[in-house]
Amino acid sequence: MACIHFPQIDLTHVKGVLIDLDNTLYCFSSANAYALRKVHAFLCKKRPMSYAAFEKEYEAGWKRLFGSLGSVPSAHSRFILFQSVLEKNAIPKPYLLACKLEEIYFKNLYKKAKADPQALLFLKECRRQKIPVCLVTDLFGTVQTNKLLRMKLDKYVDFIVTNDELGVDKPHPSLFQRGLEKLGISAKEAIMVGDNPENDIKGAQALGIRSYLVETDK
Repeated sequence: MACIHFPQIDLTHVKGVLIDLDNTLYCFSSANAYALRKVHAFLCKKRPMSYAAFEKEYEAGWKRLFGSLGSVPSAHSRFILFQSVLEKNAIPKPYLLACKLEEIYFKNLYKKAKADPQALLFLKECRRQKIPVCLVTDLFGTVQTNKLLRMKLDKYVDFIVTNDELGVDKPHPSLFQRGLEKLGISAKEAIMVGDNPENDIKGAQALGIRSYLVETDK
């Protein structure tokens, strides 16, 4: 499926919208990179290392985490990830520093998260047409709610479905089904909008939901 832009989404006969958040409504990639730079700078006070070395250990930590836990909510935990990296580097009481690094990470991620202009216009159009919107996401409810609040998108989002609510990640059909239930509509009356061809698009299409693969400025 080819990527499109938000203005190309057809809302005709749509009674509810399911939508992803990260790299769909805002550029997660750049915000994440900024937050990790801040984490690295703080960590260097405890254990000096190059950013390249930190990035390598961070990615290796993700692989270990998903390799051992699979696609479950806790596999997305920055605390568990940072703790794993610190343990590999023999940092004393790694859980204490991991808690601080998680705080630094999200503080700076929220700071840099800015709503995509086209995505914002799309949400405003949904509101104008009185089409309810449900966020469907693989991250924790509190984290994603904080993002919506910081970007002032909460006024356009009526419901959220998160992995910690159901214990699974997309493309598991239960997340999309729960979104339909919250919106009070059928699959044929909904659309799904997201940036991931597998998790967002194929997951929704498996339930017969018309889906749009969008491209934001990453």
